[in-house]
Amino acid sequence: MLRLMTYNVHSCRGGDGRLKPDRILKVIRHAKPHVVALQELDGSEDSQRFAEELSMHHFYVEARAKGTTGFGNALLSHYPGSVVRYGALPRLHSETEARAAQWVKLQVPFGELDVVHTHLGLSDAERLLQVERLLSPDWLAEPETHRYSVLCGDLNARPGTPAYVRLRYRLQDAQRGRGRSTATFPALFPVVRIDHVFLSDSLSARHVEVPAHTSARIASDHRPLVVDLMPSEPHSHAATHPIAR
Repeated sequence: MLRLMTYNVHSCRGGDGRLKPDRILKVIRHAKPHVVALQELDGSEDSQRFAEELSMHHFYVEARAKGTTGFGNALLSHYPGSVVRYGALPRLHSETEARAAQWVKLQVPFGELDVVHTHLGLSDAERLLQVERLLSPDWLAEPETHRYSVLCGDLNARPGTPAYVRLRYRLQDAQRGRGRSTATFPALFPVVRIDHVFLSDSLSARHVEVPAHTSARIASDHRPLVVDLMPSEPHSHAATHPIAR
């Protein structure tokens, strides 16, 4: 089993307005994930330190310039991996915030796991444009994509919105079919579900949790989403297929 966490860390600034990266590290430690997808980082310094403290590999992608450090997302993993692709996502116009995605291929116990990690835009139209890019041959429809694939992050897409529906057409929502889904935003009293883990058909979610302990309620403006993944069929029968169908 592999535990994956996706977490918008809000520049490590908590709901009390205080900038305290160690609270984010505490939330990660508490969940004990094997793979962590972090969004809204002011540069790579904090995520690099988290990786060092947790003995994890570190992969960072900058989405836009911000001061002297930039602003982006990071993937941390206990398992080794290699970067397949980094890239900017399309925008409707230049005034909207730049977004980026990263694709890392990890060598996990049940095989190769392709993790595509991103933070999508704020409008329905822009998110749908970005999702179409992520489902294109350049990304998740790439013929070399392994059968075990995950798309995760702060997708800013509530269930039922166009981008969410498009993703559900191609991938599994890890929270669906597990009783009542759990909201992730805002952190203190979550009311909306915009942080997601989507899975290829060859994976299944065995356990899903949105931590509710004190640190998870105050460390960021989002709560993390934690999902335990397993192959949905015996590994001995695994074969390589593209995710597109």
